[in-house]
Order: sequence, then C-alpha cells, then structure tokens
Amino acid sequence: MNYSDLPGKVDHGDKIKPSPYIGNDLLISAGFIRPSGKGLISFLPLGMRVLNNLKRIIGEEMDNLGGMEISTPLVSPENLWEQSGRNRSSAMEIARFVDREGRSMLLSPTHEEAVTSLVREDIKSHKDLPLFVYQNQLKYRDEIRPRGYLIRSREFLMHDGYSFHRNFTELNNFFPKIFAAYERILKRCRIPYITSEADTGFMRGSRSYEFTLPHNGGKNLIIACPQCGYRANRAIARCEKTPYSGPLREMEEVPCDLCSPENSGEERRGMAFGLCKVFRSEHRYIMAIYRGDFTLSTEKLKKVTGSEELVPVGEEELRQLGIDPLSVSPFNLSTPCLIVVDDSVVDSSNLTMPSGAEGYCFSNVNFGRDFDAHKIGDIVKAGNSDRCRICGGSLEMIRGIELAHIFKLDDYYSTKLGLSFQDEDNRIKVPFMGSYGIGMGRLLFAAADANRDGKGLLWPAELAPFRYYLMGIGKSPSIKSRVYSLAEKLGNQVLVDDRKEGIGVKLRDCDMLGIPCRIIISNRYLEKGEVELYRRDDNSLRHVAYTDLLPLLREWEREQGLSL
Repeated sequence: MNYSDLPGKVDHGDKIKPSPYIGNDLLISAGFIRPSGKGLISFLPLGMRVLNNLKRIIGEEMDNLGGMEISTPLVSPENLWEQSGRNRSSAMEIARFVDREGRSMLLSPTHEEAVTSLVREDIKSHKDLPLFVYQNQLKYRDEIRPRGYLIRSREFLMHDGYSFHRNFTELNNFFPKIFAAYERILKRCRIPYITSEADTGFMRGSRSYEFTLPHNGGKNLIIACPQCGYRANRAIARCEKTPYSGPLREMEEVPCDLCSPENSGEERRGMAFGLCKVFRSEHRYIMAIYRGDFTLSTEKLKKVTGSEELVPVGEEELRQLGIDPLSVSPFNLSTPCLIVVDDSVVDSSNLTMPSGAEGYCFSNVNFGRDFDAHKIGDIVKAGNSDRCRICGGSLEMIRGIELAHIFKLDDYYSTKLGLSFQDEDNRIKVPFMGSYGIGMGRLLFAAADANRDGKGLLWPAELAPFRYYLMGIGKSPSIKSRVYSLAEKLGNQVLVDDRKEGIGVKLRDCDMLGIPCRIIISNRYLEKGEVELYRRDDNSLRHVAYTDLLPLLREWEREQGLSL
C-alpha cells in the first residue's frame, strides 16, 4: 500500500490538546483514529489494520478454547430486557427508540439478552453443552460524560464471549481457562496489567474479575496488598477496621455541626463519628449507617440488602419523609426504613451521631443499647494505608483503566429468559453462563500508550499496521523499480512511502507510525548491492546485501511468531 493513498495525515503540530491519555494523542496525530463527535470515534485505514490485528489475536485465543464466532444485532427488542429485568437499570444508560411499527427497541449496551435468546433455539439437551460463542460487535451507551476519546465513548466496539454449561462446576472449571486466555492476549499486545476481583454490578451474577491498565488518568481504583498479593476493586475490597473501644458512657445530646455528610473531611479524621445516608431502592427506603472515617460503598450496600438499584434520596424527599436533611439519624424515625449498619459501627464504642435535630447530635452512642439495625455487614470502602484483612500489611490504592472483565453469571439469564435443557435423567435444568468482554477501543489505546517512545508509536510486530516501511531515495528509474519489486515480494505487509516530501519528514513520519522495520533503497547503497535496514524496537541500523534481505526478514518474522 502507498502512503499517499492513506487519509489521516501525520500531524507534527500542536493541534491536538495535550491530555493524560498520550496514547490517544499519538493515535490521532499519526492518523489512526479521528473524533467524529462527542463520544464518537472514527477509525482510519491505519487504525482499522491495527484493530483487525487485535481481532485476529483475540480470535486465535478464543478458537483455542473451542469458541465459535457469531454476530448479533446492535438493536434489541426492549421486551428481552424486560424479561431480564435490566431495562430499569440506570447504570446501563440505555438509548431507546420506537420503530415505525410502534415496537420499543434499544441500542444494546451489552448483549447477554441477545445471545441467550439466540442460543435458546439450539440448546435442548445436555449433549448440546458446553457451548462457547464470541463476537466483535458495536455497543451503544448514552454516556453522560464521555471522556478520553477511546477511554469512554458512546459507541464502541466490544469483543464479547458467552459460555453455557451444564452446571456450576463446569462453568467454574472453564473460568480459569478464559482468565489465562485474556492474560495471553494482553501479553501478546505488550500491555501491562493487573487483575483484581470486582463487582458484578448491572451484569448480575456471583463473581467477576477485571483486567486493568495501571494509569494515572484512569478512574478505576484497585486496592492491593504488596505483602500478600490481595487485589480487589475498591468498590468491593475489604480491609481491617480498627474499632474505637472504651468503657460505655451515657448518651447525651450536644451541639454539633460535624455530623453532616458535607463535613466529612479532615476535621472528622480520627474522631468517632457515625454518619447516616438514605437511599431509595426498588420497593423501600434504606438507611446506611457507617463510621465517618470511612467512605460508603453503594456496591457493598446493594449486596447486603439484595437491591438492584440504590438512588440517593435528595433533600426535598427527605423532608417529605420527616427527616431533617442536615441531621439524618436513626433516632425518632417517622418513615419505615431498612436500617443497615457497617460492622465497624457495631464494634465501636461511644460514637457521636446525628440526633435528628439540626445543629445537635448525640455523643456516646453505642449500637445495641441506643439503636439497632435490620442488617449488619461490610458496607464501606477500603482506602490507602488501611490494613489488609489477610496479612495485616498496608494496602495501596492503584489508579487504572479497565480493559477487560469476565463474569460468572450463574443461571440468572437462563432463568429469566427461559433457556433450559434436558439432562441425562430427562430432568429440565437451566444452563450456567459466563460472560467475557474486552473493550477494543480501550485495548487499542492501551497498546498505543504502553508501546511508545519520544519519537512516536512503537507497535509490537503482531499489532503493527504494517511490518515494513519502504522508501526510495533518488528519482532514478532503477530506484523506483527496486522499490516496487521489493514491495511486491513483501506483499500487503509493506507500506511504500512515495510522497513528494523531504527525507527528514518521511523519517519522522515512519517513527511516529511505529512500524517495526524501515527499509531504504538508494543509489549509494545499491552501488554496493546493499539496502539500509532499521529496527524500530531496538534502534539498530544495518546495511545488508539486497540478496540477503528477504531471508533475513523471514527469519525475523519467525522470531516474532508472525504468520508468513
């Protein structure tokens, strides 16, 4: 392919505003992607070639696990989502529309419902299981705040896989295989990553693990213990909670203005405060009570209460419930609430808590004596320097960008959508299901961000849009003839730069594009029967005999594990 045929010119200027996401900046500057609107990204020819290489790498790993590629529509009937119960999830940010026949449709933010519905006609017997299918399909989420181009866009390409199993044991045995395959994919792309247990969220199911690129611009927070290796997303991570202890004292009402959630900063650190927050779930109100030196985890609160949605109750609604917004308290409640208390509150003595009257609070409050709860559990987030529950080590918080996520969905979707099979004893059972996803745009960003230097991109050979960059110096017919003769032998893995630009511009562009090998043919080299060969990864420059070039390149391809 000729360079002059490619849209998306390399931009060496300052048109791209610097951001924490250098990988995005390089992809835009080098002509791989282009923003098309808020949260919308177009892939240019160079970007498509890298994207197709990513699909090939992932496809190879999925095929090795017995996966079969499918494709389901981007548009789904909303009644599928009504069956699963996920159409009410605010976390999905679903874009809906009504077609010309009046049917409610949606742009799928994920495809569990669609795939379960698809295989429902094919899975009838235990002999049809296990089944593993995957696709590379567009998703759409009506993001409120898209950011970072490929990091959080509205329309995005996702690799998603779905496995169906006879029982939980079979699903459990398959899970480590998909986990290892995802690790191999990231290693083949030379992307650094950490794995951690995570919340299942709107995906449902019992357990999930995420693969995260450590990155200062990321919003994903991972709690990790360097001493024992414990890692979990901050939303579900657990830590050791040191109780406030001492002899019980008599509760009394005192003037106080620190119990409001707005005053949760340094003035309360190290003080024995208890905070209360009210949420509205599907059918009830929930009051969460936790210590002020911790941060509430709504994900943990959902698990403890069995709630799918938790909406914070605003000031006006609190007043309608007879609760003072400035002094939310379990005392003198006039509205029934499910009271959930964090275990650190249960274990601590003589807390200070809101009294229910603005400007006043109760001191020396003790759980069990002064107030009670319907449920007790861990409902707060672990933080930096908290102690590890496993080994007592000091926990660290790592910021990163989520690249992939795998879920044990159990029988949630099978049950909701009526997927069943007949077992060996002619009993009707429902399959257990796993869901596995990789954000392709984020993966492209991560590969670019992790593989770069001061000159530009530095693609791994498996990902590079082209393996070879070829240019001739000089206008003689012999140079042009040699260039195109060599290009024909190298096939579709060579990019010929035949632009009418200066040599310096072409060399800078070659470095920016990150193509692994650069080949230069000129009269000076041809007089000696040689060509110039430059390796981008190790910055090595050599002059090799023209007759030895092809065998040398084929040997390099074998070393890189590339198909010839």
